[in-house]
Amino acid sequence: MTKQQRSEQSTDDPTTDSKRFKWSPNLARGHLEICVEEKRKGNWQSKCLTEIGRMNLRAEYFNRFGLDWKYDKFRNRLDTVKRQHESYKRVIPDSSAVRFCEQTGAIEMPFSWWENLIKEKPEAKTLRNYPIRDIPLIEQLFSEESISVGDDGWQHHDGASHLPFEGNSVEDIELNTSPEAD
Repeated sequence: MTKQQRSEQSTDDPTTDSKRFKWSPNLARGHLEICVEEKRKGNWQSKCLTEIGRMNLRAEYFNRFGLDWKYDKFRNRLDTVKRQHESYKRVIPDSSAVRFCEQTGAIEMPFSWWENLIKEKPEAKTLRNYPIRDIPLIEQLFSEESISVGDDGWQHHDGASHLPFEGNSVEDIELNTSPEAD
């Protein structure tokens, strides 16, 4: 087998144990989707999956893709994604005005926006030239944890999207918990 054939095999066949394994976009997104779902189920702690979350990840990955991998491969991918997220947050701490491509989840901003950002933060050039895929999923996975007050008292939630305030605003809850309200 030639060097080129080995290289093609290692990127095309996800089951090879090559040291140069490359995640396909579909497999990488599936990994993130399952991790986000496990986080929603409460199987996430300190920026990593719990033991139950790990078992569920492997089982769901096998169901979706027919691949029964050891957790090490998933952990290595998660470590890479953590580093990508840290790099992204250093360059773009507030992503509220950033648009993302619906298919890839990569940053989709005009050239002038990138040029201005690169002038401010030269590290942004790497993000532009080597875009990180699935940023919205990565943000869900590594969003800050929060504590909220609801009818059932204090509740732990991961990320702002999981806060239970449907009809009440924070001001309403603060008013309801004041001593005069009793």
